[in-house]
Amino acid sequence: MIVKREKINNMEDCHKYLYEFKEDKFIINFFQSGNRDLYFNCLCSEYLKEINIEITKSDYLLYNCFDELYNEIIYEIQKKYHDSIVIKEYYQKLIKNDEIIWESDDVACEAELNDGNKIYNFLIISKQEDKYILNFINNSHRKNFSISFNTDRSKYGSFVYPFMTLVRNLEDATEENHQITIDEWSYQKKLIK
Repeated sequence: MIVKREKINNMEDCHKYLYEFKEDKFIINFFQSGNRDLYFNCLCSEYLKEINIEITKSDYLLYNCFDELYNEIIYEIQKKYHDSIVIKEYYQKLIKNDEIIWESDDVACEAELNDGNKIYNFLIISKQEDKYILNFINNSHRKNFSISFNTDRSKYGSFVYPFMTLVRNLEDATEENHQITIDEWSYQKKLIK
């Protein structure tokens, strides 16, 4: 898996990089669009119902970005807002069996079934041992699909903010000449032994 940065626009108040996860059958772009919302765009060479990406500790900086996201949603926000009824409602929709299950804030391309129910794509983030699994679920009938995070009107309220932090953290994690941290050095030493 490759993560790279590319300039996508020059708007001063919008994150200026796009992050790309690339495999043989798909490319997943993660970026902030001009409307300030975040998107995972899944561009596939063929129709895929699910796309799975594993992020292991061997890709230490990327792993830490998702570790911070996961911990912020699973532990920190719950701890900070455990008495808030509104936060509990959002949290109960978002967390199931220690998995983050993000229903896209935008409907899938087909928008509605005949019975009036809306169709959504999903991102499921689960933690297993020393890795994170990102599972992108395509509920549309198109090979290319997206999962959106509305920054000002998300159905999950303030739980969208850790994803904003993820965008900023990815900038540092993909920096070619980053300074190694003591944690990263310790982990690499442990792998050598």
